[in-house]
Amino acid sequence: MKNKVLLASLFVLTLANTLVVIRGTAQESPSSQSEILGSSFETNNEMTRLSIGVSLDRNQILLLQEIFDVNSELISTAVVTDGNSVNLYLEDGSNESTDIYSSAKVEFKNPGYGVQVNILTPENISSVTESMYQNAAIAAGALNADIQIASVVPVTGEGALAGVYEIFSQSGIELNSQDIRNAERQIQIEQLLLEQTNLSEAEISRLITMINLSVVEALENSNEIPEEKITELVEDILVDLGYDLTDDAKSALIQSAHNFSQSDVAKDPETKKALEQTLSNYEQLSDAYSQRFELDNYYFKIDNAKILSPEHEDNVTQNYLIAIYYTFELKEGEEPITASNAWRNSVRMIQETPNTINQLVSANVPGTDYLSRSNDLVKPGGIVQMSISASLEDTDLPIEIQFYNDARNDKFPLYSVDLDLSLVERE
Repeated sequence: MKNKVLLASLFVLTLANTLVVIRGTAQESPSSQSEILGSSFETNNEMTRLSIGVSLDRNQILLLQEIFDVNSELISTAVVTDGNSVNLYLEDGSNESTDIYSSAKVEFKNPGYGVQVNILTPENISSVTESMYQNAAIAAGALNADIQIASVVPVTGEGALAGVYEIFSQSGIELNSQDIRNAERQIQIEQLLLEQTNLSEAEISRLITMINLSVVEALENSNEIPEEKITELVEDILVDLGYDLTDDAKSALIQSAHNFSQSDVAKDPETKKALEQTLSNYEQLSDAYSQRFELDNYYFKIDNAKILSPEHEDNVTQNYLIAIYYTFELKEGEEPITASNAWRNSVRMIQETPNTINQLVSANVPGTDYLSRSNDLVKPGGIVQMSISASLEDTDLPIEIQFYNDARNDKFPLYSVDLDLSLVERE
């Protein structure tokens, strides 16, 4: 172990001489990714690249190497993102004096893979969520990639997004600058909706995905969509979802859809595949939240789920928690029981890793409102909203929630729901 630490330290000491700040090269001339992804690229479909914030010191780079779980070669060949390159892509006013810490790892995949995003340090990325990164990458044409985001200090997260775009550019996949600006405006709209509405991150991301997919499908029959048709598409989706937004929010969504319709990305078949896959994931999550599970003695309905960081005010542990918020209803004629005991008696949460099958142990969510009612007995016919949590060893792998009449003795669940943690809100 001492030898490994010494070698790592020697590597970090030489890192400043091996990393080169690479300026962004976004192109004005559009070209679809389907045309760029030829046979020569497919032979290297597992290629992995890193972007690193220019403000990181040597020890922070070493920590980042550990977070991304990469070797020194990938670090030494990383794209280094500075304020000028961030401004080139995002036009946010950043310059050479701007501190950039957020970093990204991009693993290129075969056509049809879509875009998967995982924030490895959610406690340090304050403004850009996983779904925002994903939607922005798709809108900009940065497709068929597994993207990881991390920062060793608290930041907003835009630097990592610029780094993702530069990685694509340096890998021979030029992204159109107008498409990147559209993607950035899309992030701003998502942040606006988070501030102005009661919609969750998942609901907003699903809305953006549905609008973009509707635009792509409309362009299959026409090279251009009239503005009134785009307005109709957006308003129909809002009605279908039951969302009542302000006129400003509607206008922003309509303008975003119009800008997207003007891009070559919207006409790329790979974009449609990525959007369809993303929407399928959100619909699966929506189904998990809409089902009512009937057992012999009571009903359960999952209302929401969140991953709580160790810094969250409702988390008194040192671990990440999966918090499940649910509605419990005791059937008429049954003996009174607490909702938390009913959950423990009837529900298992399973997370399967490459080597083990972990059964997550349920505990109370340490919030005051919950604790004040956690021991209350529910009367026959009574309905309460409660929450339960469990420590997570892995915040990426999906969780299977199984419902039994008696989880201690029954061999097979009556119902089973898969929870994709990449879509679950993180706080």
